[in-house]
Amino acid sequence: MAKATRRAIAGVLTLSLLGMFIVLGGGVVSAASDQDTHTVTFNVKAAIQLNVPEATYDFGDVDPINSPYSATGAVNPWVRCNTNWTLNVRGSGDFASGSNTVPLSRLGWRYGGGSYTAMTTSDAQVRTGTKTGGAGISTAVDYQLTVSWDDDVADGYSATITYTAVTP
Repeated sequence: MAKATRRAIAGVLTLSLLGMFIVLGGGVVSAASDQDTHTVTFNVKAAIQLNVPEATYDFGDVDPINSPYSATGAVNPWVRCNTNWTLNVRGSGDFASGSNTVPLSRLGWRYGGGSYTAMTTSDAQVRTGTKTGGAGISTAVDYQLTVSWDDDVADGYSATITYTAVTP
């Protein structure tokens, strides 16, 4: 066979192999992949925080002549909550100084104006609210103390007042 013919046949074979190489993917290894999914779940529970920044409210020296004594914004309970909530108040029992007592009911409270409610040892609803966001909300509660001529003279009468914030 002539040299030129051999070269022509070799060229055709080379082009044929090159064509097959291209058609068959060029022998390049393709990357393989696979994927799968999963679900992330969680439950947001009701959360509530309460802070009463005033550790003590002191009416100071009182007497029956000038009674009753009113204190606007005497206490400002702060609530932060992520759902509906209720703020309650109650007292621990009568005011006491040694063996002397003054009835707890002589301390009245109110929120948002209006008439005073006598303090008792049972929870009384001060207010309700919806979720507050991160900033929370303060509630200005007014107090009114009534002193009578029958109360014993003594220093340091005290009673514990408890505020409770609850979610439904």
